[in-house]
Amino acid sequence: MPSREDDDDFEESDDDDDDESDDEEWDLGFLEPIEDSPRGKKRTHAIYFPSKVGGHPEWVDPRVHPKTILDQKEETTTTGQKRIMDFLLQIYAANEDNANAFHRTIYVFTSARGDKLGEEGRVRAFRSQLGRENAFYGMHPAPENPEDPRVDALIEEYEAKKLAADAEAKMRVCDDGRRDETKKTNSNGSGRGNENTTYPEFEIVVEPESDDDDASCSSIDSDVVDAKNANKSTNKKKIFQSIGDEAITENDLKEIASGVIDSDAQRLATFSVKLSKFPDQVLRYCPAPTAKAMWPSKSLAPDDSAIPDCPICKSKRRFEFQILPTLVSFIVPKESVEFNDTTLDFGSIAVYTCSKSCALDGEYAEEFVLVHPPMNS
Repeated sequence: MPSREDDDDFEESDDDDDDESDDEEWDLGFLEPIEDSPRGKKRTHAIYFPSKVGGHPEWVDPRVHPKTILDQKEETTTTGQKRIMDFLLQIYAANEDNANAFHRTIYVFTSARGDKLGEEGRVRAFRSQLGRENAFYGMHPAPENPEDPRVDALIEEYEAKKLAADAEAKMRVCDDGRRDETKKTNSNGSGRGNENTTYPEFEIVVEPESDDDDASCSSIDSDVVDAKNANKSTNKKKIFQSIGDEAITENDLKEIASGVIDSDAQRLATFSVKLSKFPDQVLRYCPAPTAKAMWPSKSLAPDDSAIPDCPICKSKRRFEFQILPTLVSFIVPKESVEFNDTTLDFGSIAVYTCSKSCALDGEYAEEFVLVHPPMNS
């Protein structure tokens, strides 16, 4: 992901969903399969600061991460414990201008009850970061080619440092008699056995949304969708893909243009048009102060007018990226959707992070998440 710049004069935008679009650009995330080979696996090792979906999280600071990542509802396993969450994805979003966040990654976890993600606490996001000078990574990036012999040496060095950090943590436990609750004991950093889903692993590759596609960081409601542009898009690709169970047609678009259809249908149509320009996009990233999430409806959209401030430094949080429902088709088998009504399902997930990327002092920070429920709910 591109660098996230500090903004000392950041102020929360008071613009509503119908304000004019601004000129900020979005970056789009697409999935690339991880090759079933050592070379492919190396690309998602921590030394490459990967952005990825599925598999297991690669913590940017292996010394600290959430003690347990639990569903905040009263969901329990068969043993009576709260159920731990599934790792969904991580986004590397460095801030080279911030000494505290030269390396910076956001991790997203979801409830095992994929049909309940619209409920508060069912999706959680965590920020972890390190300065450029740190105990685990060198001052220069790893060789681009994972087959370079230097890569194996860097991985060995990293793993040795990680083991040393684990040993140091155990020594601290012996000294003060307390159990080390930050030690990574399973795939998602929890101290409990994981009965949940491990999603197939993909690398997230990022491309800018071109000017030709009217990229902007604000709500698209103000973009009047006309039939002429819709026809142009239709010629490029089969545009109106189903979002949930709602398939948008050209006739629907003409009715929207004439004001016949209600605001929910208009929002869904514009959401569909935006996605259809790049049907394989699974993530939209834009940390500009004016950025807003793009919701597929108005009546079901979560309230993003009062995002809570960062509890650590009290700075404003701002929108950073959103995860699109197109992701589900890549990581959840079709048969699972057909025969299991608790599989992953959502309309969109928006992540809001500290605008200052404040110093964490060897800790991690939980950030704020809003979820639009699936359109077929």
